[in-house]
Amino acid sequence: MVTIGRLSDMFGRVKLYNLGFAIFAIGSTILYAITYLFTGTTAVLLMIIFRLV
Repeated sequence: MVTIGRLSDMFGRVKLYNLGFAIFAIGSTILYAITYLFTGTTAVLLMIIFRLV
């Protein structure tokens, strides 16, 4: 939390909030698309990887 506070002071709270929201939105969209594009083990592995984001 200390690191995020320092980054927030350097770059601005709103910019970091928007960046976090964008990363979350992109990750959620990818997880949604994986279920339709891939099947089996590949889908499971990709879902695990993108959930870490």
